[in-house]
Amino acid sequence: MEPKGQNMALTKSQAKEFAKTLYVKEELHQKVIAERVGVTEKTIGKWINDGGWKKLRTSLLTTKENQISNLYAQ
Repeated sequence: MEPKGQNMALTKSQAKEFAKTLYVKEELHQKVIAERVGVTEKTIGKWINDGGWKKLRTSLLTTKENQISNLYAQ
């Protein structure tokens, strides 16, 4: 049997990864993600900021053509 702390940490880790997937790939709002994952919106906001998820989401949405166009515009 695992101690409670280790089991909870794993669960929290899995919840965080699931939330990250929903935010980055599904582009859902924090409220919806919080409801699906079972945490507060504040927690989702903290994970987004601490993990740099906004930057990751943006980088996945940026196509090669858009990047080249932005470079030429500079």
